[in-house]
Amino acid sequence: MHTHEYITMIMHKFVNRSEELEKLRAYLEKRSLIIVYGRRRVGKTRLIIEALKDTPHVYHLCKEEEPRETLVSLSKKLYHATGDAQFLESPPSSFDELFELLGGIGITLVLDEFPLLVKNYPRILGLLQEYWDFGEGGSVVLCGSSVSMMKGLTDYGSPIHGRRTISVKVKPLEFRHVGEFFPGYSPEELVRAYGVLDGIPEYLLRFDPSQSVEENVIREFFGRGYLYEEAELLLRYELRDLSTYNTILEAIAAGYTSFNEIKTKTGMDGSKLSRYLSTLEELELVKREYPVLPGAAKRRRKGARYGLSDNYFAFYYSFVYPFKEEIELGLLDVPLENFRRKFNRYLGRV
Repeated sequence: MHTHEYITMIMHKFVNRSEELEKLRAYLEKRSLIIVYGRRRVGKTRLIIEALKDTPHVYHLCKEEEPRETLVSLSKKLYHATGDAQFLESPPSSFDELFELLGGIGITLVLDEFPLLVKNYPRILGLLQEYWDFGEGGSVVLCGSSVSMMKGLTDYGSPIHGRRTISVKVKPLEFRHVGEFFPGYSPEELVRAYGVLDGIPEYLLRFDPSQSVEENVIREFFGRGYLYEEAELLLRYELRDLSTYNTILEAIAAGYTSFNEIKTKTGMDGSKLSRYLSTLEELELVKREYPVLPGAAKRRRKGARYGLSDNYFAFYYSFVYPFKEEIELGLLDVPLENFRRKFNRYLGRV
């Protein structure tokens, strides 16, 4: 099978989302306000589209654009979904009008990357609250990759606090499903692929199943392919002060895992470091593990160790980020030698 044929096959195959799919479909049978979140590339949009296959809906991907442009786009999509000419002849000039029209047609509205719309038009949350409290329209699905912002939608003080029907967190695939992307790989090679890519479907699709893991790594990371830039793009999406987070993640990947070790390695103030580590834990990029020790809980907390909880980030900050200058210059001897010498030992943590 040629590579492009295999990718086409996988794109039409829905891997291990039966639980989330069943849950979404059940709630879409009634009027529901659904929040779907999870890190970028994990498969949120595909899950939503799959759940809505037999449900009248309008899907809109929010962008960095003026609210007026969003309204124009939504009006066209509503016309195509309903056949109602009023959406073209007299399109809504405000979101107030849009929600008023939606209240009469009972169609499901999907707003993907919803935090971008909130950023460009904060009033949308209040309007959504009114629509939900007093309207009679269909379901609304709010989807986003900014985990912190999506969680904040349901916090006390948010206009839609207490309105959501259900939240669905889309997680990476488990290791046992990786073989569905690489049917020709040995069990050992599957472990190697999982150790680099974790269970992120988009990343798994970037590896050519006809090539070895090492060949794919050389092309995608050391050859400055798609996966080379992805880690820092993800961090920029969630965080400011990227340089500080890079320093912390590199230190942990290098084996500095206690709080004092990280503090010494990074040279950061303890209280500042604690805040940064807490943020990384909230984003589920870093995990904190406590030793099994007898005695007081305080003693166990002092023995806590930090680790990278995502294999893709662990690989990137172990083998790519420390050698970015060499990779940018095309001087690959040292990065490749380091990868080949240390990769098997790295896999012991996976």
